Amino acid sequence: MILPHQLLPWLHRNGGFPEISHVDLQQYWDHCKQRAMPWATASTNLESVLHPLYLWGDDCQYNESYEKLICVHLGHVLDSRKFSLESSWPLFTIREVPLHHDHH
Repeated sequence: MILPHQLLPWLHRNGGFPEISHVDLQQYWDHCKQRAMPWATASTNLESVLHPLYLWGDDCQYNESYEKLICVHLGHVLDSRKFSLESSWPLFTIREVPLHHDHH
């Protein structure tokens, strides 16, 4: 498990965080406020430095017993990079093992 408050500074230090301008950040927050999204109005005068992030999860079945791996990623909403290895940062993976109930 990688905690976001450890991952984001590391990305900044190592050139992995996307280059997002203050103008683009301001435009994003203005757009959200114009659509009356309450979560977009939580701060005042910080919109040019607040980076909108997302959490995304996906799973895949990896064997015939229907066991799955679930991976949760963090990303930047305004990241224009298309290559997911650059723009989507895995936080943790969970192995899911289904419970089987045999009724004889």
